[in-house]
Order: sequence, then C-alpha cells, then structure tokens
Amino acid sequence: AYQSRVLRSLQMILACAPDVQICYTNIDSIHFSLPTIHRDSVVAWLEREASDAMGSFKIEAVTQYGLWLEPGRYWLYSDREIVKFRNRSIGDQRQPFRDHAIYVVGRRIGDLHVPVRMTLAMERTMSPSRSVELDGDDSVVRQRLIEIGDNTTFTDVMGGLERNQRQAIPARIKAFKAVREKIDTSRNAASEREDNAIVM
Repeated sequence: AYQSRVLRSLQMILACAPDVQICYTNIDSIHFSLPTIHRDSVVAWLEREASDAMGSFKIEAVTQYGLWLEPGRYWLYSDREIVKFRNRSIGDQRQPFRDHAIYVVGRRIGDLHVPVRMTLAMERTMSPSRSVELDGDDSVVRQRLIEIGDNTTFTDVMGGLERNQRQAIPARIKAFKAVREKIDTSRNAASEREDNAIVM
C-alpha cells in the first residue's frame, strides 16, 4: 500500500508541470525541482492536494536550491538560509554544516574500562556506492548507483567502489563545503549591510 501511494505521488508530481525533476525520495518524502516560472501554480495545486490527515501528502518546504548527497543527508536552502536539512550520523537539528561528530567509546585495558574520545568525520561515513556525473551544464550534477547485472564481475564492482571513494566522495564533500561557504558569505554580507545602515 505504501509503495503504491509513493508511486501515485511521483506520477502526480511528474504530471503537474513541464520539466519537473525528481531529486530525492525516501520512505516519507519526495523532493523535486522545477523551473521557477511554474512554482506558484504547482505550489497552489499541491496545497489543494495536501491534507493534515495521517499519511497524507504535506508540503514541508519550498526553496530555491537543494543539495542531496545520499539518503538521509540533504540540505534545502535559499540565498541566505538553510530551510530544511538532515545529516544522518553526523548532524543535529541546530547545526546544518556540522561535518564531524565526537563521541566516547569504552576500551578495555586489562581490568580497566577506559573512555576514549573518537571523532567521526562526515567523509568517513559516506557510501562509495554512488558515482557523480555532470548533466550537461554545471548547475546539475547527478548521482548514479553502481549497477549489477548478469555480466557484472566482482572486479567491476570493486573497481567502481574504489573509483567512487577516490573521486565521488571528495566531489560530494566539495559540494557540501561550497553550500556552507555560500550561506556563510551571504549571511556575513547581510550583517555588514545591516551594521552599516544609516537610520534617518
């Protein structure tokens, strides 16, 4: 039942406006992109379809941009702010650009249990199962899962994983840092304008 509901929602979204692109889906959300010219009419249509009933379609955010690195790890943002984000295993609800987590693990040395501080970096938690590909222009980059077919060998899969570890994960981390810098720069510029404002 759930799968057919998600598929119906995807079909409705794809039919609602020209050039709609599905950017991300998981068990409880669908993120999509469309040209700005169609935004108001699509949002109005979605609001008519949305409901507060349990399990019904709801609009949680409308933003200008999005960065999707992998399931459970995305940032939806406008020029100066992050509107909605999730950073599985690293982030929290207050710090959208947290790139590491610090935690304590217990190590046993003889009869002693010793607490050890550990740092978990974001790039160490990212999956190498996705490659990164430019989609015609520089504004859209797509990810593609490693595909396994009848003729895929173990060597093919391992080679793909190693290549993605060397190339795709650093490219995704670079995209994350670029968004962080863009938001920080916009906030700083806005603060400077407010500080220099003249009140008459």
